[in-house]
Amino acid sequence: MKRKCTVACIATAVLLVVSLSTSVAGCGRVRGGSSPAAPTASTFPTGADPNAIAIDSLGNAWVTNNGSNTVSVLSLAAGTILNTYPTGAAPFGIAIDSSGNVWISNNGSNNVSVLSSSTGALLHTYPTGTGPRGIHIDSSDNVWVVNHGGGSDPIGATVTKLNSSGSVLGTFPTGTGPSNLAIDAAGNVWVTDMGGSALGNTVTKLSATGAALGTFTVGTGPVRFM
Repeated sequence: MKRKCTVACIATAVLLVVSLSTSVAGCGRVRGGSSPAAPTASTFPTGADPNAIAIDSLGNAWVTNNGSNTVSVLSLAAGTILNTYPTGAAPFGIAIDSSGNVWISNNGSNNVSVLSSSTGALLHTYPTGTGPRGIHIDSSDNVWVVNHGGGSDPIGATVTKLNSSGSVLGTFPTGTGPSNLAIDAAGNVWVTDMGGSALGNTVTKLSATGAALGTFTVGTGPVRFM
């Protein structure tokens, strides 16, 4: 059986999509002597300084354009730009909830925008901490936002947890200069701390309720989980 794996990469003002067709039951492995076909690449224009990407249930790619305060919606199947919608200032991270709503962290305006994936209409704007970057939605549709910090604002270097209605469920400290996060199968939240102080160059582990479970030293300037 032939399967097709797609990997999306973001460069300066373009989206590069690499597709790999194989004749095995999976991607990235070869069994029984089968060899994968040569990968094919497609490049699509975006707005200025594309930063993060999420794929919706229709297979369309939503790309935050940090330099043009917009999000681009691309059809990966047709290779065309479907729409471009305004966001807050310097959109950074993006995630899509179980209802298909698109959540975007706006690094320059200290909030998150919620857009309808079907129309692109702005549904809500909710405040966060300072300099929000990474955003992730857990299995209960709670939204976790990394607040990178900046200036003297006391709610930087934290993670904010929102429910699906935008109410703040908690704000939890991390290491210095947090940038991104991921959530494991047990619901634990892992945050990259890219700052250079005693609590930088680390990964912070939080429980689903925000309790600190540990801080682990990693390499220099960790940015994001893949």
